[in-house]
Amino acid sequence: MVLLAAASWVVGARAGDPAEVFRFGTAEIGARLTHAFPLRNPGGEGLEIQDAVPSCDCIQVVSQPVRVEAGTTGTVEIAFTPDRIGTVDYRVFVHAASPDRSEI
Repeated sequence: MVLLAAASWVVGARAGDPAEVFRFGTAEIGARLTHAFPLRNPGGEGLEIQDAVPSCDCIQVVSQPVRVEAGTTGTVEIAFTPDRIGTVDYRVFVHAASPDRSEI
């Protein structure tokens, strides 16, 4: 068994937005766990999403939006396969074509 007490991913559409954090809890090594993170765009213009890059090979980005229109929310879906025992903290970095901020 692996205790995954603090797995967190940063997903936000503007600087200063709080990170979306999800704790999977206790899981077995090798189990495939999934979660969908909201990607909010509170801005006044559409946001072009270039990619989503996990900080660990144990995370797979299953799907991500190509564009999130102003005032709407897209979804970044991930699959996590625990590969070690203990508490871990991993992130998914979403890169956007934005003049204000390229990493969200």
